[in-house]
This record gives sequence, C-alpha cells and structure tokens, in this order.
Amino acid sequence: LDSVQCQRLIQRACPDYDLNQQLCLASTGRMIPSRSQQMHYCASDDYDNCPLYLCKALRSGRREGLDRDSLFDCGK
Repeated sequence: LDSVQCQRLIQRACPDYDLNQQLCLASTGRMIPSRSQQMHYCASDDYDNCPLYLCKALRSGRREGLDRDSLFDCGK
C-alpha cells in the first residue's frame, strides 16, 4: 500500500484518526502514531485493542460514574 491508500484505510477503520492532521484523537497529547502502530491498530477493525483507544474509553467511562469497584460488582 502507498501512503495515501494506507491513510484512507486507517480513516475508514478507526473512528479516532484525523486524516487531515494525521493525528490520533484518542490520545490526550494528539499523538502521531508510528507506521507500525497505524498498521497494527488503526488500519483494521481491531482498533479497539489499541492502548490509546482503551485509555480514552477508560477516561470517558470515569465521567459516567464508573469506578474500579463497580467493575467487580458486575462480575468482570
């Protein structure tokens, strides 16, 4: 894949990738993922295994009142 094809694939697969800025929006620091990170996490339907995506999910869940103890209560 050339660079443009790769970027478009990533944009379609990952909801947190900004093609125009080539940034990961899941990152609090607006990180630019390396090419290997992009291919491993961003360019597939498994973007939800990405450490940055998982951190974002944890940060957003905290605002909704979730905490560590509630995860144990639900059996996870």
